[in-house]
Amino acid sequence: MEQVEWSDVQGIVRRGFGWLPQSAFVLLSVADPAKARHWLSRLPLTSGADAGNRDAMTVAVNVAVTFAGLQALGVGGTSPDGFSREFCEGIAPPLHPGDQVSRRSSMLGDVGPNDPHGWRWGGLATGTAPVHILLLVFSASDASSDVDLLTGPEDQTGVAQIERLLGWLPEDKTEHFGFRDGLSQPSITGEGAGSPLHLHQTATGEFLIGYRNERGNLPVSPRLSHDPEFGRNGTYLVLRELEQNVAAFESWLDNAATGHAPRAGMAYREWLAAKMIGRWRNGAPLTRYPDHDQVSDDFGLFDADDGTRSNDFFYHAEDREGFRCPIGSHIRRAWPRDALGSDPERALQQARLHRLLRRGRLFGPLYDRDNRDAPVNAKRRGLYFACMNADIASQFESVQHNWINNPKFSGLADERDPLIGERAGDSCMTVQQSPVNLRLRQLDQFVVTCGGGYFFLPGLRAIQRIAASNG
Repeated sequence: MEQVEWSDVQGIVRRGFGWLPQSAFVLLSVADPAKARHWLSRLPLTSGADAGNRDAMTVAVNVAVTFAGLQALGVGGTSPDGFSREFCEGIAPPLHPGDQVSRRSSMLGDVGPNDPHGWRWGGLATGTAPVHILLLVFSASDASSDVDLLTGPEDQTGVAQIERLLGWLPEDKTEHFGFRDGLSQPSITGEGAGSPLHLHQTATGEFLIGYRNERGNLPVSPRLSHDPEFGRNGTYLVLRELEQNVAAFESWLDNAATGHAPRAGMAYREWLAAKMIGRWRNGAPLTRYPDHDQVSDDFGLFDADDGTRSNDFFYHAEDREGFRCPIGSHIRRAWPRDALGSDPERALQQARLHRLLRRGRLFGPLYDRDNRDAPVNAKRRGLYFACMNADIASQFESVQHNWINNPKFSGLADERDPLIGERAGDSCMTVQQSPVNLRLRQLDQFVVTCGGGYFFLPGLRAIQRIAASNG
């Protein structure tokens, strides 16, 4: 087993800093390259080794750069060798003459309401400042105050703030739509106990450059002319601002449930919501808890913190036809496990090639479901989706294109992810039933992309090499 050099890896790769509930994703531009490089050299960055000692940590700091940021810092010229095409082009590349949408935007589902021309940052809106650096700050109390201490005046640091994206984690780990989140994460091989089924253990090279991936290969590593090891212990980070329209989600459920009696001990609208997501709101997976969110005949009382109940399940053996967890449900699209194909072992091996380390944070206040007319419900809310992967094309983009937004996913015909997928025509979802399937129609746009970027998260030694560059 390869030993990870955690002292050179940025801490967010190893831990999500869940014990530091306040966060800030700070978007920066380079105003003065020399001063910016000096500022980078002095950042108190948190390593993976540091992240293993949570009791002594009240603030964690990491940093990432865009391709334009490397250029602005004067590092590597115009085309550093080994960086992926996706990273160099960016998440929202400029359009070619005559095109209305780029190939990448079409592939990611960034069309219609998600079009980068309407993004608040990182997109193609007129006057949008290019993002060069992403500063990630996680705090026990006040992330914004910590950012003030870390950034300082532009004339001293050489960096200017474009946007400060403040986020947070709820104590009950529930996201704005009301569902327990973060239950299904890959485990880097050798890190933690993991599943006894080895279902979630994934090769280090799927998330870190310089280590072997699930194919037994080393990911392509970014190199500089004077530094062939520049990419080692780094990874690519994807950040997207996803606004959640909770009112539309709850209203759709109300309308769809009108006139339907409760079934299996649950209100029909909650049954519909669970079918769309693939879990009940408390996180209980439908594969194990098909009729109730608290108890099942085979697995007893549900406990979200017990992985054998919440996450250690297979689709092929337990629910091949989707009669419990619909084939097109959100969690089944986001991580199909062993379900794609007739050979479950091979399907699981293939699915592991596309896993993502997710490190998202909520923004905006919680939705008041008890008082739909409450003023707080008119405020913006959503998720800063952050994930890490060693291969953007094979991992993040593949998940978005082949699973989330694929109308023919796993034998389906004309539907996309019911929660976060793009909407086209009569947006619908099939709930597998016997003898007749149920078709959920006229799904609203529940999630809208408002910003995004592709970043490189270097190893700590590589950051010092950036800082030492002469431009």
